[in-house]
Amino acid sequence: MITKHGAFNEKTYKRSDIIGVVNITRNTYLVTRLGAEWLAFRLPTEYSYAIHSWLMPYLKH
Repeated sequence: MITKHGAFNEKTYKRSDIIGVVNITRNTYLVTRLGAEWLAFRLPTEYSYAIHSWLMPYLKH
């Protein structure tokens, strides 16, 4: 998974390092084995659900 914040700030995560996505106080975070990365503020519920639905099949439980 690749996350981008601006033109030059890009991070790449392996699927095995991604734990999930959480919503805390209107902020959406990608949770990885190395910590959490902020994705968005006040993401509409349908987009948050889409991220969770897309990501879940790739995560190992």
